[in-house]
Amino acid sequence: MNALTIRAARPADITLLSNTFVDRYLPRANGEFVKVYIHTLRCSSAGLAFSPASAADRLHCTEQDILRALKYWENEGLLALSYSADGTLTGIDLDPASPAAPGMSAPVTPGTPDSAFGKEVSSSPDRQSFSGTERTPENDEELRALVLAIEQYMKAPLSAGDLSRLLYFYNTLHFSTDLLEYLIEYCVDSGHRSIRYIEKVGISWYERGIRTVDAARREQRARKEYYSILAALGITGRSPVEAEIRLMDTWLSDYGFPMDVIEEACSRT
Repeated sequence: MNALTIRAARPADITLLSNTFVDRYLPRANGEFVKVYIHTLRCSSAGLAFSPASAADRLHCTEQDILRALKYWENEGLLALSYSADGTLTGIDLDPASPAAPGMSAPVTPGTPDSAFGKEVSSSPDRQSFSGTERTPENDEELRALVLAIEQYMKAPLSAGDLSRLLYFYNTLHFSTDLLEYLIEYCVDSGHRSIRYIEKVGISWYERGIRTVDAARREQRARKEYYSILAALGITGRSPVEAEIRLMDTWLSDYGFPMDVIEEACSRT
């Protein structure tokens, strides 16, 4: 694997480790993961080349151990990983704001999950620092029950970064607990337990005006129908474009054709 580029706004002669990291993240993190994180900071501060192979040699572990640690810190919101089209790790972005505000991930960009379906209705508000008046599991019984339900779906306790993302949807985007639970259920049922994936899907829903469970279900039902129609036309491996969506909506909604009729028509043509 080629050496990766690590970007971070830090001086080159020292390695900075925030007190927030020591107080909040270090106590619950696996010791090997902490070693990988500090080594990554060291490489970024000195401009050293980094690769999973070189890090594995340096820390006396395997490349899979390095990748597992990087993914852990990505889920915690302290860094972001970028990949090539074939899934190869190509870069690491260390966000200097993350230790002070865990879970602040990069904004959703075109091409993230679900972004191809429909035009954006509104942009998502920026994250704000908590003022102490927001609803949290400590002061909101409904939210506390939701956290327990989500942990059952995820089969793991929520980290501080995970909870920060959840509170963003709850307090800032005003997702109901029912919609949040359905978001987690939908992503997990689709085989995605990554909190970053779930976050991108949720923001995509918000930007397309999806505010209720019924609206989300209609959206997902339409997605399945779109893919079925594309498959009947011999089109696979990509999402439908806007012009195709408008045409399929005409068949499904305006003309009211059942799916078997549409699929048969596509097969014949």
